[in-house]
Amino acid sequence: MIKSPVLSRLQDKDIYSFCMVMNQYLQTAITLYNPNLDTQKRVSDIVLSSDSYTNFVGDGSKTEFDIVSDIELNEDSILQVMVGGEIVTNFTYKDKKVTFTEAPGSGVEIDISWMNDGYFNSLNNEDVTLLSMALCWAWAIQTQNNQLDIDRQPSDSDFKLHAEGTTLGAKIDWVKHFEEMYHRELSKADWRPFFRRTR
Repeated sequence: MIKSPVLSRLQDKDIYSFCMVMNQYLQTAITLYNPNLDTQKRVSDIVLSSDSYTNFVGDGSKTEFDIVSDIELNEDSILQVMVGGEIVTNFTYKDKKVTFTEAPGSGVEIDISWMNDGYFNSLNNEDVTLLSMALCWAWAIQTQNNQLDIDRQPSDSDFKLHAEGTTLGAKIDWVKHFEEMYHRELSKADWRPFFRRTR
């Protein structure tokens, strides 16, 4: 549902940052998706994602670096390692140790970030669908609010052939359309009387 070349590139090139960005939209979506008390309880039954960061400086010979953190990495963790500001993959991770195949240069910054996925305990299939729509709506609202940046994105293929005024109007209309579609889906579930509109 989200058609964003920026997010698509981020997902392909930097999955850690992509998850950090989408997690913000998810938090907003949870507040948007609150049609009744039962639903509120289900979306509130969540284990939040956790993230941590540590930094080292290379000496030109050391290849192994110990991570000190209260957050344990698991099989679903997303680990990102940057050397000199560039994302690298020439390392292995085991027992809280990151080992490089080649030692980072002397004085080079080594940044290690990781995130453990959160999860919901009680969502049903309908919750998943509507919460996904709420996440997309949260993204659409922010996209509309960032008007000056959005107007100047040459990669925005949906609207690049229009003048700026037409572009802005088209995007606002698209957000309204998506909002109406989201409300229709809530109505199908017979939840509209309980829906608290949040903007």
